Amino acid sequence: MRKVGILGGMGPEATILLMKKIIECTKAQDDQDHIPLLVDNNTQVPSRIEAIINKNGSDPLPELCKMASSLEKNGASALAMPCNTAHLYIKEIRKQIKIPFISIVEESAAYLKKVQFGAKKIGILASPAVKITKIFEHELEKNNMNLIYIGDENLILSTIKQIKSNFVSGSVSEKLEEISIQAKSIQLDLILIACSEFSIVSDEIKRKFNIPVVDTLDILASRIVNFSKKN
Repeated sequence: MRKVGILGGMGPEATILLMKKIIECTKAQDDQDHIPLLVDNNTQVPSRIEAIINKNGSDPLPELCKMASSLEKNGASALAMPCNTAHLYIKEIRKQIKIPFISIVEESAAYLKKVQFGAKKIGILASPAVKITKIFEHELEKNNMNLIYIGDENLILSTIKQIKSNFVSGSVSEKLEEISIQAKSIQLDLILIACSEFSIVSDEIKRKFNIPVVDTLDILASRIVNFSKKN
């Protein structure tokens, strides 16, 4: 099997969740049947929120390129990254490496197209930085999928920060409830979880929204398994 390198630490719990999802979608009878992973759980990557939204933080790109090059040097046959927002930098990272970089954005668009999901309105649950950078728009809208960002920006950010704080409590549930109430008037056909912090509470999100929910982290995990096992 081919070894896959993970650019992690954005955040650390989301990185562990991706690893868990990879294990769960692997058909295995013993240790040797599981996907070999090289994980750089680099919690010191500069904040994407500060760099993109507040525009007063350090550029994450140099650290991301350093991580990618190191993972390639240490034997990774491909790279992946659980942080949706950090995919803003994927073109520049790809220039620094010779191995494939499995994009959570590209794979999510391909999945929705493959299953022929006919939704006219896809509610995307993501960081405001994803909305600012429009990293999902091109891939989804070219397939006639209408993206609608749900939730007040301040509410979304405070929920993400609450989850990152490693204190998932009733207050997070209340915030998700508020987001779901805001979204109900839009009459959405599907919720796309496009933030790895929201992936951590995906079960709660599914309970709050009475429509289908697709998690980009699930799609990425499945693609990593398929890549690794392919001869």
